[in-house]
Amino acid sequence: MFTLSALELHELEAAARLLPAERAANLGHLRWCVRTPYVQALALRAFGEVHAVVTLLRASTSVQVLKLLLPTGAARGERLRQLAEALVQQHDKSMPLLVQCDPRDMHAWEALGLREQGAFDVLGGGTFVDASRDEIALLEPSHTLALLHLHHQATAEDHRALLLEHRFAAHAWADGHKVQGVLLPLLGHGLIVADAPAVGLELQRWLLPAQPRIVLPEANTAAHAHLLDCDYDVLGSSVRMVLGHMPAWKPEMVFAWPWV
Repeated sequence: MFTLSALELHELEAAARLLPAERAANLGHLRWCVRTPYVQALALRAFGEVHAVVTLLRASTSVQVLKLLLPTGAARGERLRQLAEALVQQHDKSMPLLVQCDPRDMHAWEALGLREQGAFDVLGGGTFVDASRDEIALLEPSHTLALLHLHHQATAEDHRALLLEHRFAAHAWADGHKVQGVLLPLLGHGLIVADAPAVGLELQRWLLPAQPRIVLPEANTAAHAHLLDCDYDVLGSSVRMVLGHMPAWKPEMVFAWPWV
């Protein structure tokens, strides 16, 4: 009865209305997905009607779920189960499938063979420390290889196209010829990857004036402790689930994560 296939342009509005309170943000996200080669939006349909949507970031190393659009109310749980089953069934098992989900939805993914790799917290409401270091500067073309290297070192992922698309307004910690950290403020909720806590925390100070909430891996204890000392509160959490081989994830290098 239900099928999972590419979302069509004429279905964008119907898909965005699955979550009326987030319609505008979801409509923008879906428009980006259907026009970007390395991102995909799939619709769960029955009798020509869109019942749920999943958006995916595809790379040579993995497929990552970016967003799930599910109806609110009593139908949500059943639609999640149907969408997850259809997605896993058609997934190419030669690479990992990564899902960042609400802890309450873990059972639906565990039933399909996914395993937990870690968790994320959303923090907000605190008072950030002002940026002060001279090592932070706009990301230059000469920093591009360092950006790709640091991201791969932290995530074991190859998201070259995604990172290069979001370089505008990016910053780097450059000490001489060595780049020790990067900030992409326009990628989702912001991405910061750094090879030392002092670098990552300073780059956070460039992000927080524009981003009132920040997403952090729970395993980055240095970043958590610093924000809690600045009176930030944990506002929500999510769990990273993996089907297949688990990437060599280094959460201690991630000081801001784009996806909730």
